[in-house]
Amino acid sequence: MPRNRAFSEPEYSAEYSADCSVTLPSDPGQAVGRTHEVTVRSSGCCLCLPRFMRLTFAPDSLENLYQTYFRRQRHETLLVLVVFAALFDCYVIVMCTVVYTSDKLASVAVASVGLAADVLLYLLCRYGLLPERISRRLVPYALWVLIAAQIFCYLGLNFARFHQASDTVGWQAFFSFSFFLTLPLRLTPIVLITTVSCGVHTLVLGVTIAQQQQEDIQGAALGRQLLANILIYLCAITVGVMSYYMADRKHRKAFLEARQSLEVKLNLEEQSQQQERLLLSILPKHIADEMLQDMKKEASQKEMQQFNTMYMYRHENVSILFADIVGFTQLSSSCSAQELVKLLNELFARFDKLAAKYHQLRIKILGDCYYCICGLPDYRDDHAACSIMMGLAMVEAISYVREKTQTDVDMRVGVHSGTVLGGVLGQKRWQYDVWSTDVTVANKMEAGGIPGRVHISQNTLECLHGEFDVEPGNGGDRCEYLKERGIETYLVVVPKGPISKNGINGVKLSVTSSNGNSPLLINTTECNGSVHTACTTPEEPEELDTRVVNPSFPNPRRRLRLRDLAERVIDAQENEQELNKLLNEALLERETVQALKGKYTNRLSLRFVEPDLETRFSVEKEKQSGAAFSCSCVVLLFTAVIEALIDPLLIANYVTLAVGEVLLLILTICSLAAIFPRVFPNRLVSFSTWIDHTRWARNTWAMAAIVILTLADIIDMLSCRPPQPPATSTDVESSPAPAEQRGCLENPKYYSYVAVLALIATTMLVQVSHMVKLTLMLLITVATGVVNIYNWRDIFDQYDLVRYEEYRVYLVPSKYTMTVMIFIMMISFYYFARHVEKLARTLFLWKIEVHEQKEKVYEMRRWNEALVTNMLPEHVARHFLGSKKRDEELYSQSYDEIGVMFASIPNFSDFYTEESINNGGIECLRFLNEIISDFDSLLDEPQFRCITKIKTIGSTYMAASGVTPDNNANGYACMKKEELSDRERWQHLADLADFALAMKVTLMNINYQSFNNFMLRIGLNKGGVLAGVIGARKPHFDIWGNTVNVASRMESTGVMGNIQVVEDCYNILKDYGFRFVRRGPIFVKGKGELLTYFLKGREKQGSFINGSSVTLPHQIERDADLRNGVKHEIPSGHTGEIQAGGASPPRKKARARAAEGAGESGASLATAGLTALVLGLPSFSSVLCPRSGSGPLDVNAHRVACLSGVNMQANGAGQGQEPELPCLNSAQNGESSAASGAHSNGLLASSADDGTNAGVTAANNGIQPAGSSSAASAAATLGSETGSMKKKKRLSQADEDVIRLIGQHLHGLGLNQTVDLLMQESGCRLEHPAATKFRNHVMEGEWDKAESDLNELKTLMHSPNAIVRMKFLLLQQKYLEYLEDGKVLEALHVLRAELTPLKYNTERIHILSGYLMCSHSDDLRAKAEWEGKGISSRSKLLDKLQTYLPPSVMLPPRRLQTLLCQAVELQRDRCLYHNTKLDSNLDSVSLLVDHVCSRKQFPCYTQQILTEHCNEVWFCKFSNDGTKLASGSKDTTVIIWQVDPETHLLKQLKTLEGHAYGVSYLAWSPDDAYLIACGPDDCSELWLWNVQTGELRTKMSQSHEDSLTSVAWNPDGKRFVTGGQRGQFYQCDLDGNLLDSWEGVRVQCLWCLSDSKTVLASDTHQRIRGYNFEDLTDRNIVQEDHPIMSFTVSKNGRLALLNVATQGVHLWDLQDRVLVRKYQGVTQGFYTIHSCFGGHNEDFIASGSEDHKVYIWHKRSELPIAELTGHTRTVNCVSWNPVLPGLMASASDDGTVRVWGPAPFSDAHDAEGFSEICSMDS
Repeated sequence: MPRNRAFSEPEYSAEYSADCSVTLPSDPGQAVGRTHEVTVRSSGCCLCLPRFMRLTFAPDSLENLYQTYFRRQRHETLLVLVVFAALFDCYVIVMCTVVYTSDKLASVAVASVGLAADVLLYLLCRYGLLPERISRRLVPYALWVLIAAQIFCYLGLNFARFHQASDTVGWQAFFSFSFFLTLPLRLTPIVLITTVSCGVHTLVLGVTIAQQQQEDIQGAALGRQLLANILIYLCAITVGVMSYYMADRKHRKAFLEARQSLEVKLNLEEQSQQQERLLLSILPKHIADEMLQDMKKEASQKEMQQFNTMYMYRHENVSILFADIVGFTQLSSSCSAQELVKLLNELFARFDKLAAKYHQLRIKILGDCYYCICGLPDYRDDHAACSIMMGLAMVEAISYVREKTQTDVDMRVGVHSGTVLGGVLGQKRWQYDVWSTDVTVANKMEAGGIPGRVHISQNTLECLHGEFDVEPGNGGDRCEYLKERGIETYLVVVPKGPISKNGINGVKLSVTSSNGNSPLLINTTECNGSVHTACTTPEEPEELDTRVVNPSFPNPRRRLRLRDLAERVIDAQENEQELNKLLNEALLERETVQALKGKYTNRLSLRFVEPDLETRFSVEKEKQSGAAFSCSCVVLLFTAVIEALIDPLLIANYVTLAVGEVLLLILTICSLAAIFPRVFPNRLVSFSTWIDHTRWARNTWAMAAIVILTLADIIDMLSCRPPQPPATSTDVESSPAPAEQRGCLENPKYYSYVAVLALIATTMLVQVSHMVKLTLMLLITVATGVVNIYNWRDIFDQYDLVRYEEYRVYLVPSKYTMTVMIFIMMISFYYFARHVEKLARTLFLWKIEVHEQKEKVYEMRRWNEALVTNMLPEHVARHFLGSKKRDEELYSQSYDEIGVMFASIPNFSDFYTEESINNGGIECLRFLNEIISDFDSLLDEPQFRCITKIKTIGSTYMAASGVTPDNNANGYACMKKEELSDRERWQHLADLADFALAMKVTLMNINYQSFNNFMLRIGLNKGGVLAGVIGARKPHFDIWGNTVNVASRMESTGVMGNIQVVEDCYNILKDYGFRFVRRGPIFVKGKGELLTYFLKGREKQGSFINGSSVTLPHQIERDADLRNGVKHEIPSGHTGEIQAGGASPPRKKARARAAEGAGESGASLATAGLTALVLGLPSFSSVLCPRSGSGPLDVNAHRVACLSGVNMQANGAGQGQEPELPCLNSAQNGESSAASGAHSNGLLASSADDGTNAGVTAANNGIQPAGSSSAASAAATLGSETGSMKKKKRLSQADEDVIRLIGQHLHGLGLNQTVDLLMQESGCRLEHPAATKFRNHVMEGEWDKAESDLNELKTLMHSPNAIVRMKFLLLQQKYLEYLEDGKVLEALHVLRAELTPLKYNTERIHILSGYLMCSHSDDLRAKAEWEGKGISSRSKLLDKLQTYLPPSVMLPPRRLQTLLCQAVELQRDRCLYHNTKLDSNLDSVSLLVDHVCSRKQFPCYTQQILTEHCNEVWFCKFSNDGTKLASGSKDTTVIIWQVDPETHLLKQLKTLEGHAYGVSYLAWSPDDAYLIACGPDDCSELWLWNVQTGELRTKMSQSHEDSLTSVAWNPDGKRFVTGGQRGQFYQCDLDGNLLDSWEGVRVQCLWCLSDSKTVLASDTHQRIRGYNFEDLTDRNIVQEDHPIMSFTVSKNGRLALLNVATQGVHLWDLQDRVLVRKYQGVTQGFYTIHSCFGGHNEDFIASGSEDHKVYIWHKRSELPIAELTGHTRTVNCVSWNPVLPGLMASASDDGTVRVWGPAPFSDAHDAEGFSEICSMDS
């Protein structure tokens, strides 16, 4: 199985390699926006590197920018080199002054001068006192010269007359390596200056020694020593080049991440600005801000709100302008609809521009009416004057149009000043609007105005302060409204001078003719009124909302404003140089805030303070760890060669080389396996990954490498024996040993230099903390120092004696100088290690910050997008949020067949008042917001998905059906209109009619909750319309056409409480089962006489596509009601607004309080008192009524309350009551039976010829026969009991219970005489006499007697509330039987006088009241889910009634059978191998033996081995119908196997080939028609096969850099989701078209839940999250501590089975989000293993394992019940047949698929014995 690599790469890194191209996405999930391509070339100036290590960016400008960034990053490392040089000077001074002589003065002086220079250079660079040019170009070279000079001075002064080839070699190697670590130069200059330094040093040493030893020179020994020096330098340079490459790669990665993050943020910010501009063009900023804040609230906060959110504010001292086009009808009739929209768009765009100039806020466009407000949201003193100027400019604009188009069009403008309430209502299609009486006055000012004039009121005139001349307007003569209210009006005298010299806002309008028959129109091609391209002149530049600020943009403390960056990029026309400049600024910003990072880490240990951050940092994979370990191999190799040159005869050197190299190669290979997983075996890759992600293992691995190096050096040193001390010095001088025999004795310093190389190897370790490095370097230093000072004491002493002779007393011994040198270098390297770790942690924080910023920007973009799509239809919003080219296009689309609905609340205007008691009208609007919000919530129902809300106009709700971009019908988008039947074509119109009925039900519920009498007046029409957007500056979506006009007239001419349609709609809708009443012809303005109908309801629910429906009212009003305009409706239970068993929700209570407060001032006291008296609801203190003291509306309200049965008391609602059981629910102990006309308990008295005997028998049994008196029955019963008690001994309680159970069971079988004998002999009583009497009365339907029987049973009950509940059930049955018999008045009496006073379950009473509207008994039974009057329903009633009675009074029905069933089920549950279908029928089992299932019945035996695959088999899956098995393999094929239904053997059916990367995952479609195949990690393709034909339906590849490794089908079978580990997953259709995507998620496994909305995805954060593509929300569901390799979900969606890396199989409850169980036994590493649920009822769990076994557990047991062997390699997948529970398949890396089943039977005897073992099951 290919190993999962999702957990071996950095989470936030931008990976790249040589010769690859990295394309930075502009927008996750969309293909729009800019993209910049960055190429990493494998060429450049770094020719000293191998080809695969040469990395440069293209273009060159980007590479130059990177080099600048790299030098800045190395600025601090340059200071580290200065510290190194200072430590070297200190070393020289200390070594010279410890044993000071006068000849050392020069060395001390030079070192002191060098130290001072180092300190000065450090201060100049640290505080930036040098010019940048000098600091960047001269300081690195100056520091190199200074260090080289110090080394040569030390060499020349300290070792004068005593030079040897090993002098200062360690320091030269140390600084050579340090140059690569610290100098801010490119690699080539560093290599050159290092080579020069080392070459000059070697040359100087060679020449100096040759001159000093001219006579005694030993050429061979000197050559070997100089060659050893060169090898030391070469080792330091080689490791230095590798370190430079590693640092360069790390910085390039960080640089690329910075560029990518900037690119993504700029694009997201640009799109966010585009959305925001569109948003703020529709809504004022303060409204948009509040909406964004509310959208971010949690669901729990929203639930606690008393009301639906309403965004409404009161604004005083504003001026309202209404302008209407006079003669628009004439103009519209002379041009086409498209031309009309273009004309309106152009004209209203000009008006929008004028509005911006005159500080107006355009509110809405209503057809040809335009109205705006000045002084909102910000107050202006000149609001009235600005509105007058606006009106005059509009008049001039329309006059210019009138002249050019030769049509009689004009503007009628009205202005009024006052107070408005501004905001939005509802929850969908938000449009900013204003409400108030002053708005109405302004509207009437326009209606009563004169074309071509500006008509103003007295209030406006007072605000003008004489700025304009006016003349009397006499508006009252033209408008009755103005006359009734006595409003004085005036006409503004137009100034003599023109408002502007160039027409409208300085723009000369050009005209053109669209066709020969149309008048000249305004030119829409040259300038179409777009918000971005509106025509302007130099005199008046464009001033739009381009300076708005994002209301809630994240990270307000940022120094670099992304908005400014985005604008600069746009202005630069996506110039690459400009982007690089912005990138440089962003990088500089990063570096300036680096000082703030100290608060995250501990100063001493550098660990993050937050444990979570430290954990994430510790597990981050570093791909350079293998290179670091390879450095150890290189160092050991060079060490061995150097020691071979120094001491060729040292055998230990060759042994340590061989052993050490082998061990180091093992460590290196184990480290490289995770980087190159394809090269190495899977187990090694898994082990390597575990090391990378485990801190202690990683540290142990690093320590092992350094310990090997150190041991090799120490063993070599100890192998060199010190010489025997000579007797005299003359002996030494007289008998020198041969050079080849002296070896380490003559050159001991080289072994200390080898220790320096080991320190260099320690520095190269990555992913190791500085504390671990310090420990390792201390190990090297201490070990070397101990050997030097103790073991090699004699060697160094003899070395000093031979070299320095008598002068040695004036020098520090070499054993100490070498040890101190190593110690100084250790301190230096540790200082550098701290710096490197600090830099690594800083880069890690940058990654985290970049990710968080992108998430915040993306989240803000999502919120803005959600707001925009809530104001415009989604396809329209996409048009305006597309490319800039599309922004300039005019949006319009025609539809031939849609439905249009207008629904108004005419009597809301009577309810609305602006008084202090209702907060100036805001509370009234709050109530209207509740109504509209409830209407909006209906649109979320699936059956109304084809309905689009257009807008709300005051209290009028406008909606349309079929207005979608791709289809007109409901759910038939894939078919042409010609292919659809009439019923399919107009299904959306039927849904619209259903929606209208649902609106009526919703309003009735609101009325019932708030004690109001609002009524809807609805008009419907169908036909063709034109949909489009006018006013591109402020986009406003609307529909136009004759269809819309007629629909509006149907509403305005309709009757309250009715839905009026024209004849065409009637002819269509009647075929859908809707009921109509013919109204007759009515006059419609502009249309003449139209025949109309009232839609009254629906005979049967519509067959919606998804099968769901809404409860609707079905009633027909009387003709009188139609004439009076009154509709009597009984509130139904469509929406459960009042909770049973608890208090009403806060929002519903608040509605009543709002209605109460809003209408209190105008409420009728008589009506309020009467309603409160009748209803008696204490939670509502008063009744909301319209503002008319005793008008007809109050009478109607009273009539509706009284006649419809809603005047019920609900005082006890929520006071300790329980929810009522549904009618179809069976009793808790069994189901009812109506056999032989008796109740299921079988306790009705049987008939007998002899009435006396029957009575005695019944009395003995405790049963009262029909017709006998209570006293006689009681006496007979008492006598029987007394006799029995005298004759029989008293039985125990358990014995009595058993006898009663047996008696009940026998009675149910009809063995009544046996029961009589049993009861008589035992002296027991089957049940209480009162219960018997109660049963008889219930079964006979004598409800009054049954109710009186309850009083007798009251004393026998444990709960006092049980009587109320039982009485409620009795009365409910009585009420339903009256309704079925047609006794409506009696039923109404039961409802009002008997049920309501119980004060119990008010919600159920509301539902029962709705049954009064049922037209016939079948309708009643269907709605009530009731079987009708008779024995069956009464038996079920008794089953529910007995649950409230103690068992001692009345036994539960079929109690013995219930206990036996429970016993059987318990035995089955405890049976570990039970794998057959559960059967609750006792006839199918034997009660004589215990239930035991044998293991032989279980699928534990190999039935078949499928070997057709020729490589590893990675996945297998049974089809949903169990007839096929699909297996996928590394051999690039998928084989489909056919399952024989009889033999259960599999045979090959089809082979699907062509999967280039192999097949690691398969998914069957829900109908098994299609099969999807995915590949391993590197696979960017997905194959969708047609199973029947074997043809490839779709081959999908979103991007070559993508990874599509997992897939899941949507339950509808038309969509699927797929994704991988590259950061996103997609939702696609069957053709591979991208429907949606989710960014930033590295997916390991996917699953679609049954709700068709939620997708579960496991990612690299060790969690499973749920993603909703509809509302773009996600939530955390499962959080593990280790990577989730795969998971599967049970059929019911409740449980999830997870394969967790290194942990095994875990079972989670998705609903409660808790870990249920951890299963033991399985071996799980970092391979992807797929487990499954299986067996009947999914009681078993099966999983593969890395130990070659298949493990099976019972769901409730942690230990496996079976371990199946047979595979020889890892078992990757197990699949259980969903239909045949005895069949299971497993796929393995051994190339086989094993089919498991029950044990085969050798003969009939075995089979018979097997059946006996499982005798409990059929």
